[in-house]
Amino acid sequence: MAITIYTPLLLFFPNTESTSKLEICEHLTESLAKTLTHFYPLAGRIKGNTVVECNDDGAEFFKAQVSCSLSDFLENPAVEILEQFLPAEILSKEAGSGPLLLVQVSLFECGGMALGFSISHKIADASTLSIFINWWAQITNTSITDSEVTLPEFGSASLFPPLEKSSDSSQPPARVYSKNHINITRRFVFDGANISALQSKVANSSVPKPTRVEPISALIWKCAIEASTSKSGSQRPSVFSQYVNLRKRVVPPLPENCAGNVVETIFGSDEAWQGIKDKYKNLKKSDDMEFYSCTSWCRFLFYEADFGWGKPNWVSIASVSIENIIVMLDKRDGNGIEVWLTMNQETMALFESNAELLAYATVNPSVT
Repeated sequence: MAITIYTPLLLFFPNTESTSKLEICEHLTESLAKTLTHFYPLAGRIKGNTVVECNDDGAEFFKAQVSCSLSDFLENPAVEILEQFLPAEILSKEAGSGPLLLVQVSLFECGGMALGFSISHKIADASTLSIFINWWAQITNTSITDSEVTLPEFGSASLFPPLEKSSDSSQPPARVYSKNHINITRRFVFDGANISALQSKVANSSVPKPTRVEPISALIWKCAIEASTSKSGSQRPSVFSQYVNLRKRVVPPLPENCAGNVVETIFGSDEAWQGIKDKYKNLKKSDDMEFYSCTSWCRFLFYEADFGWGKPNWVSIASVSIENIIVMLDKRDGNGIEVWLTMNQETMALFESNAELLAYATVNPSVT
């Protein structure tokens, strides 16, 4: 199983519905209960760090009021307060023993709303969260019948059985918790045109058609190394790892509706991994090596979730106080990418002023 954290996700919806928010919340709770009959592990609890006991203890649902309009908030999205829209703290230990799914509906003064999700990363990855959200949206949207909904499949555990691990192995690895400095999260937005320019710049005979994620990852890593070097006065060796969705990469491929935690860390090359795998655990405890971990949630259908009042106008995460974590999400237009990066405060000040970075990315712009 993965580390003990709640994976966060936020969907923001404008006010396009004449139905009262009380009725919408009641409808959401009813449809959530119906959805959980098909995603029954999310209503269970983890036992012994390797088993999900499907005991129907249930998910948790909360309501909150926001004392501003959604448009005002999106004009100047305050990254540091986004966690208030979530029903659970991201680093809560409850992710390993308590509810596996929590949902919070936050109602803005204008009638807009935010749906905040906290799902235990020990049993679900971003793909599973996307499957769940769209399934719930389809059940909530009364114009869609059950026959139009693809049911989830829970077969990944038979392909990737849990390993016996020490009692502390489910905790985040060394150096993710900041003891001597403050970690902060920043949002960097790359529009489609700038991504195309980056792709053209890095394309070569070895990688003639780089993906959107590849040149952005390379630029982030390069600028991070420069910021770290400037801060410490010398360049330290570093490792950049990319988490990938294995569903299409195993043979035979797994179905897209395969639910669970089906991700793995990929290093720069197989040789790179073979060369450090025996030393990896000890290296993560060493100050001589810097680790950057990146996950891309691009192409997941979060922006397609229509609960009956339209699709979200913004999808985001929240501040994650795990050092050197990078999360990428699509912009609403499907061409641009939002990069959410957490670093220690001193390094971030240097990183976010990097001229090469700012030639391609904008720091926390308004949501349009």
